[in-house]
Amino acid sequence: MVAANISRPEELDSLLDSGAEGVGLFRTAGKWVGMCGEMAGDLQAIPLLLGMGLDEFSMSGPAIARAKALIRACDLKACRVLAREALQKSSAEEVKKRLGRFNLFHETPITGKPADEA
Repeated sequence: MVAANISRPEELDSLLDSGAEGVGLFRTAGKWVGMCGEMAGDLQAIPLLLGMGLDEFSMSGPAIARAKALIRACDLKACRVLAREALQKSSAEEVKKRLGRFNLFHETPITGKPADEA
C-alpha cells in the first residue's frame, strides 16, 4: 500500500518514478497494489492510478461515494493511455496539467473520448 498526495510534487514524482514498474512487479508476483491517503480519493488522480494498475483505494469516508462512481465510470483503456503519457512527463506539474486535461477538457472519464464526442 502506498500513501501519496497529488498536491505535493515530490510525492507525485516518487509515485511516478516507482509507479508502473513497481505495480507491474507486484502484479507479476500475484500481489494486489493499493493506495491510501489523499491521492486515493483525489478525483483527478484516480484515472491515473487505475491506469497504473492499482487494485485498491483507501480514503476518507466522505470521498468514497464520488470516487466509487468515478471508478465505475472510467474507461480503463483510456486510463492506461493516460498513465503511459504521465510516465513520460518530466515533472509533477506537467503530469498534473495532463490529468486536468483528461478530466476537464480532452477526454471524459466515462468514455475516454473527446468531450464533444461523449
